[in-house]
Amino acid sequence: PAYSAGFGRGPRAALVRSLHFWSVSGTFAFALLAQVGFLTHQLTFLNPALGLERAALAVSLTTIAAIMGRVGTGFFIDRIDRRVATACNLAVQAAALALMLMWPSPAMLFIGSALYGLGVGNMVTFPSLIVQVEFPRESFNQVVGLVLAVNQFTFAFGPGILGWARDRWGSYDAALLICIAWALAAAAVVLLGMRGARRAEGVDLHDLRRERGRVDAEADQVRVEPGQ
Repeated sequence: PAYSAGFGRGPRAALVRSLHFWSVSGTFAFALLAQVGFLTHQLTFLNPALGLERAALAVSLTTIAAIMGRVGTGFFIDRIDRRVATACNLAVQAAALALMLMWPSPAMLFIGSALYGLGVGNMVTFPSLIVQVEFPRESFNQVVGLVLAVNQFTFAFGPGILGWARDRWGSYDAALLICIAWALAAAAVVLLGMRGARRAEGVDLHDLRRERGRVDAEADQVRVEPGQ
C-alpha cells in the first residue's frame, strides 16, 4: 500500500516516459488490433466463399493451429531473440492475410486460416516473454500490467474499425489491407525497439531500479516514523 501511494512518481512514471516501454506496448497494441479485428470478422469474411459449415471448419482450423503454434514456439523461444521472433510471427500473419486477399479460393482460404492461426497464440505470450528479458525482474508484474492495459484498450477498437471499413467499401478487401498494415507496423516497431532495449529516452534498467529503490525507502521511512 505504501509503495502504491508513491507509484505515480516512481517506476510507473519512468516507464510511461520510456520509448523502450512503448516499443513493447505499441507493438502488441497494433498486433492485437489486427488480430482481434480479423478473428471477430473471420467467419463473416469466409462465409460467402466457403459456406457457413466450411467457414466454421476454417475457424476451427485457426484455433487448432494457434495451439500448435504456441506449443511449438515454446521449444525454441529461449534460443532466439524474442523481438525477432515476434516480428517473424507478425510477418507470417500478414502473409496469411495477403494470401486470402489475393487468392480467395476455398483451398487458399483454408491454408490462410491455418497459417494465420499459427501466430495467434503467440501474440498472447510474447509481451511477457519480451518483458522478462528486457526489464528488471522485480518490475515484471508492473510492466506486463501496463502493457496489457494499453493493449486491451486498443484492441477493443479493432472489430469496429474493420466493420466500418467493410460497410464503407462494400467488401473485406480494405479491412484485410488495414490488418496487414497494422501487422507490418507492429513488426517495424518491435524491430526498431531492439536498439532501445538497453536504454531509451535516458531511462534504462538502472533508472527503473533506482526509482523503485527510492520509493521503497520513502515507504519504509513512513512506516518507521509513527513509532518514533
